[in-house]
Amino acid sequence: MLVKIPRNRARLFIGLLSVLGPAVSSVQSAARPNIVLILADDLGMGDLGCYGATDIVSPQVDRIAAEGMRFDRNYAYPVCTPSRASIMTGRLAENLGLTSALMGDGGLEPHTPTVAQRLRATGYRTGHIGKWHLGYSPDRGPNQLGFERFFGFRGGKIDYFLHRDSAQRDESGSPLGKHDLWSDEVEVHHDGEYATELFTKEAVDFILRNDSDERPFFLVLAYNAPHYARPGVLQAPAEYVARFAVDPTQPTPRETYRAMVACMDDGVGEVRAALRQVGADENTLLIFASDNGADLNSGGSNGTFRGGKWTVYEGGIRVPMVARWPGHIPAGTRSEAILHCADLAPTLLRAAGVGEANDGDFDGVDALSAWLDPNVATPSRRLRFAFRGLQTVIDGPWKRISPADAEARGESMLYDLAQDPGESTDVSAEHPEIAAALSKQAQPNTSLQH
Repeated sequence: MLVKIPRNRARLFIGLLSVLGPAVSSVQSAARPNIVLILADDLGMGDLGCYGATDIVSPQVDRIAAEGMRFDRNYAYPVCTPSRASIMTGRLAENLGLTSALMGDGGLEPHTPTVAQRLRATGYRTGHIGKWHLGYSPDRGPNQLGFERFFGFRGGKIDYFLHRDSAQRDESGSPLGKHDLWSDEVEVHHDGEYATELFTKEAVDFILRNDSDERPFFLVLAYNAPHYARPGVLQAPAEYVARFAVDPTQPTPRETYRAMVACMDDGVGEVRAALRQVGADENTLLIFASDNGADLNSGGSNGTFRGGKWTVYEGGIRVPMVARWPGHIPAGTRSEAILHCADLAPTLLRAAGVGEANDGDFDGVDALSAWLDPNVATPSRRLRFAFRGLQTVIDGPWKRISPADAEARGESMLYDLAQDPGESTDVSAEHPEIAAALSKQAQPNTSLQH
């Protein structure tokens, strides 16, 4: 069982377990699952067939849902850095000081305990492929925060073919920005290779190494798709654009977006084929999720939900997630459990057999029981989001959005998500007692555990 260690001793704890890890793995690896977490970037609830999209081709992700569980009330932050920080640490973004998207500097503090460090310390091989966006300097990079292998970019977006980030300026002053592609801590150049396909290839290579390294593995495949390359610019390989565009020389944003999602979905299929090739498919917990809602100005769709990225409406914070784990997660099921992205770390650790994973080092909760049974709900709790001058409180079917302070503009709103998931009607007048109760709970979370 994982021993509860105060945060200020976590670094020493992880260092000691790093020495013991290989010995532990030789005993536990046969029974412990591999874990593959695939993250899409800015993918909405209206962008996958398994969530009802009719114009998107996503058979591989849909297959994960058909063979596992679809989560209908999975919440994240409305932008990427906070969500990714919570996923990696099990802590709320507010408690990490990462409440908005990084734009060239900052990130997770060095030596912040992560799920990768914990898994690696108990014998897992760890890899992060694709988008990081949790720190631009090496001491805030994946290799220093628990991942043995990193291939990808440190920033929030890149040109899909040239791998440059317009948010990071280089000495030449190019509007394309700084080149940002790394193999561990070495800058590498793969000009002309489409990022989605490049990241798929690296993820497959990581999995295939299981033939010679029989440790269980934890792989994060963080696609940058379907995020824009830079504002107003979407990119997809010509052969994919040709599949979806009426006029491939002038595709609409949605047509290019569909092409980007299809390429990513094909990559998911290649990852699954690699798992089968090394005999790991049946002993792998496979998760596909998005980091925030779709950007409505860049071709994305959040289906029937209001708003999108950068908003605290459901379209910005309710995100797709499906999971497959043969023999554990029942196939073809749906869960209405209210989940938060900070729950992922303790849940994955519990699945890996690393203790209860619900100690004081986490703000999120171990939600594994809800993953294993669609009739199980997470413990009663309220979710709170503070973003761009608005406070949001979600309590079961009720959601209240209000100005963060007396100086902020706008009126408070109350929605009944069970009857009105599209947040079309403010019911504050009909339910003043509920609005008042949620108003008292509007302060940001310190923890999701109650």
